[in-house]
Amino acid sequence: MKKTLLMVALILSSAALAKPYQYSAENTVSKSSDVKTGGTLRFTQNKDFDSYNPFVSAGRPSIPELVGYSGGLIAGKIEDLSEYEGFMAETFSVSANKRIYTFNLRPELKWSDGKAIVADDFILALRMFADPKMDDNFLSYMSDNGKPLTWKKLGERSFSITFPRATVQNTETVSYFYPVPSTIFGPLYAQGVDAVKKFWDINTDPTQIVVAGAFKPSRYVKGGHLSAGHP
Repeated sequence: MKKTLLMVALILSSAALAKPYQYSAENTVSKSSDVKTGGTLRFTQNKDFDSYNPFVSAGRPSIPELVGYSGGLIAGKIEDLSEYEGFMAETFSVSANKRIYTFNLRPELKWSDGKAIVADDFILALRMFADPKMDDNFLSYMSDNGKPLTWKKLGERSFSITFPRATVQNTETVSYFYPVPSTIFGPLYAQGVDAVKKFWDINTDPTQIVVAGAFKPSRYVKGGHLSAGHP
C-alpha cells in the first residue's frame, strides 16, 4: 500500500506521553464536548476499487488507505511537522547513534475483531515488506545501499527497528510502517506469496475485513461505492 502521508523532517525525541493518543485542541475548531461519534462514511469514485488487501491494492485511492489505517507507529505533529510524536506507539526512543528505534505500543490498541494489536503484527508486516517475492511498495525502504533494516521483538508490545546507518530519512520511514493482523496473515504467508495475494479480493464480504483504523468496510457496490462505519 502506498504511503498516504508525507512527513518531511526529523525528530530524535525520546518519547510521546504515556496516554491514549489525542490531537491537540489547537488543531480543531470543535470543543471535545461537541464531538459526535458513530455514523457512516461513504466513498464514491468513478471506477471500481481493486482489493481490500493492503499487499495487492494499487489504486489511488485504495480501500486499505481509506479505511484500514488511520496512523502508524508515530505521526508528525499537526502544529509542527518537523516533530513527531507517538501514535500507535505509546512511547518511542532513538539510540545515541540514531540508528535504533525502540517502540512500546499502546495497550488499548485493538483490531476491529477485538484482538489486541501487538509487536508480532508489526514484525510480520516488516518481514513481508522486505520480502522481494511480495514486491511490496515498501520494499525500497527496507534496505540502504544494499544493507537491510533489521528488527527485534522485545516483548508482547515492544520491538525495535535498526537502520544500517543514521540518516534524516529514518524517522520519516518509520512513520509509514503499519501492522497487519498476524493471526490472519501469518498462516497465509507461511503458505506462500500466492496465498497472501489471493486473500481479501474485492469480492470478499466486507464485514469479514479486519482493520486497525477508525473505519471498517460495511458495504461495497461495484462501480466504486464504498460504505464504512466505526468498528
